[in-house]
Amino acid sequence: MVRAVKISVTATLSTSSQAIFSEILETENWQSFQGFGPLPGIRRAQFIERTEETVGSRIEVVNNDGSSHIETVTRWQPDELIEMQLGEFSPPLSKLATHFTERWHMEDSKVTRTMKLYPRSIFALPILWFISLFLKKALQTHTQAISKGL
Repeated sequence: MVRAVKISVTATLSTSSQAIFSEILETENWQSFQGFGPLPGIRRAQFIERTEETVGSRIEVVNNDGSSHIETVTRWQPDELIEMQLGEFSPPLSKLATHFTERWHMEDSKVTRTMKLYPRSIFALPILWFISLFLKKALQTHTQAISKGL
């Protein structure tokens, strides 16, 4: 198995973790993710399936360049932890990655956001590493904006 590419960013919260959790469930707010460089921002996000307990909820995401993917909530611990799996990528990302995982961990007055990018093969690893450079910058910008309460 090929190892994942991992990136992580941390921001100090100027808003409550409860507010962040609420904002994440409002998919019209997802457009605030603007991408960076060749990495597209989000044009639209909408629930395909929304469960009462949130875990298992599926969200379709369409990016500004027309690419798309599905995000599935895999862990939801209010005020502490959110995990989502990003998958079902449209090409060309579907040729490079099986899935990404995203984790939001809130502790005291900090939020740490971690993503792991899982390559389809050893040959895709350098390309995903390159993509991760732009993704890290996009996550830094977005996380700082969210931590201030958009």
